[in-house]
Amino acid sequence: MTEPYMPPSTVEGPLPDLFKKKNFWKRAIWWASASVILPPLGGMLVTVIGMMRAFGELAVQGGDTGELTQHVGTVLQATALGLAISFFGLIFLVVAIVRFCSYRKQCLAISRAAA
Repeated sequence: MTEPYMPPSTVEGPLPDLFKKKNFWKRAIWWASASVILPPLGGMLVTVIGMMRAFGELAVQGGDTGELTQHVGTVLQATALGLAISFFGLIFLVVAIVRFCSYRKQCLAISRAAA
């Protein structure tokens, strides 16, 4: 062996750029997955805590259901916000998966053509 082994990231031509883009979208898939999963969980957590406080106030103050209804409406906004954020995260996840697969196919095609 006269030449030292060079890892694929040091290959000249369009391949390193494609690898960088592929790896970027691979990381984006992880971030998008987290943005789909975590906001609804956070919204539900805030909803449960808010409902516990609302019913706690109901028990202390008596049976004022009008105030309870106001607290419940406010608390459910956290769940709605979490679901809305996860909807946009889902759109980003689909885009990231499509872009990653596209770059992966291009990298495979160039690698096979070079071999």
